[in-house]
Amino acid sequence: MKISWVKDNPSILRIALAFPRVISVYDVNTLQILDDQWRKLPLAKNTRRNKTEKKVNVFWVKLSKWSDLKENQPYSDIAQFVLDCLMFPHANADCERIFSKINLPNSRTRNRLVTRTVDAILLSCDVIKRNKRDNCTNSEQTEEMLP
Repeated sequence: MKISWVKDNPSILRIALAFPRVISVYDVNTLQILDDQWRKLPLAKNTRRNKTEKKVNVFWVKLSKWSDLKENQPYSDIAQFVLDCLMFPHANADCERIFSKINLPNSRTRNRLVTRTVDAILLSCDVIKRNKRDNCTNSEQTEEMLP
């Protein structure tokens, strides 16, 4: 690669180092392979065809399976790295919401709810929300709601 090409196409190293659970900081060889594949990516004919792909994960899965005429998979490492990074939850808001929902029915007088009851309350809330009902007075009970 020419020096000008390297300057115009930044390294993926800073991103890779932000994900120490995916790739070790000390794995210099793999970091170099990722960087090489990343920088060659704009030159690949396959990526030009896949630019119309709307779903990010589908693009990277297709790229990971793509092979050249010699049956090499030249972008398998970078594709796997990106797919591994996409798997991480980027926030814990969903978990926090569930914990909040679990704590809502608990009070001083109702502090000994069994897991089955809490599970049924959460399931009922989800079914009502999924059916786009505002509250349980508009809702009909279904078999799915019953424990």
